[in-house]
Amino acid sequence: MGLQQPEPPGWWKFWIRWKLRRQRRQRQRFSLNAWEPGIGTLDEGQQRYILLRWASSIELMDKRHRQDVSIFYLLRTLSILGGVAVTALSGIGLSSTSSSTGIRWTIFALGFLVAGSAGLEQMGHYGQHRVLSRQTREQLLSAGFGYLLPAAAPAGFDQFREQIETILSAYNQSYDRTISDSSS
Repeated sequence: MGLQQPEPPGWWKFWIRWKLRRQRRQRQRFSLNAWEPGIGTLDEGQQRYILLRWASSIELMDKRHRQDVSIFYLLRTLSILGGVAVTALSGIGLSSTSSSTGIRWTIFALGFLVAGSAGLEQMGHYGQHRVLSRQTREQLLSAGFGYLLPAAAPAGFDQFREQIETILSAYNQSYDRTISDSSS
């Protein structure tokens, strides 16, 4: 009869799942290497457009999406946890006959943090921007799949370029609209 291995703690399982998801996301990032066979059939000027406009726009959308998601969830988490803490501390402060100044100042500071994080989340439109950058990235990739794979036809390059410029123009207009909506 052998000794049984103890089961890892719950936090360890959470950590492993989080690490695996992170590795999977990193593998899913855009890589120009997979597109080289289709790009190689184009002339030098068309290849430069692909690299400087199409590929760099996809990488930029990836970066913006990651940043907006991080900021959005950080601010949302601060708002929710801070709101719960303020409520709990207020209950403690009200239940005692004489609330300490430490509790009152903590409630004040957390209330300020909650209001600030909720305000920044609303002003920054991080929720809308993360969706917008993700949609634009997917549209750019779809355009690339349609034109570059399995092999690009040099005759269709102008139509591809117009499609890319239309996608990026729509992104810029939508982004500008969310910015101007917050200032009015």
